[in-house]
Amino acid sequence: MVLISVLKTPARESEFQWLGLVHVARASFIRLTAREQLYIDSPEQARQYRVGTIRGYGAASYLKKQGFVENENLFLATNPEQLWSMLYSQRIDLVLSNLETDRYEIASIGLDPDKVTAIHNVEALNLQLQMATGLSTPEDTVESIRKALHQLKEGGDYERIMQKWGLL
Repeated sequence: MVLISVLKTPARESEFQWLGLVHVARASFIRLTAREQLYIDSPEQARQYRVGTIRGYGAASYLKKQGFVENENLFLATNPEQLWSMLYSQRIDLVLSNLETDRYEIASIGLDPDKVTAIHNVEALNLQLQMATGLSTPEDTVESIRKALHQLKEGGDYERIMQKWGLL
């Protein structure tokens, strides 16, 4: 069994055989494109706004550690549809999330993903997504997959795939 994208964390290091980096998920503060006057260049500046994310996600913990207070400047949604609806209806000013993948989520709930833009990347929340397999996968299989992933990257196919899906 091969898992296409697994979040690589120190706690998971020994649970899988890691095959290679697939993507870096970049978390950003996101605003409505029409709200051009809303600009930040740090989480501290974001505290003056109503910021939303999903309850239980790492972004929620991060914001609390940065001094955000729930129901004052931090609003936690129970699901992505609720989160994006809050932003589009301007009940919140910013969302802390990954816009690269969330564009598909936004479109799936009937909203226009071109109406939002990322304005500040939060490096502390950028996470490596890796291809991984179970510990019982034979070493020759592991090496074959690692080599194939490397060849995809070296030959330019990987980049073309990522560009097609808007991830580069």
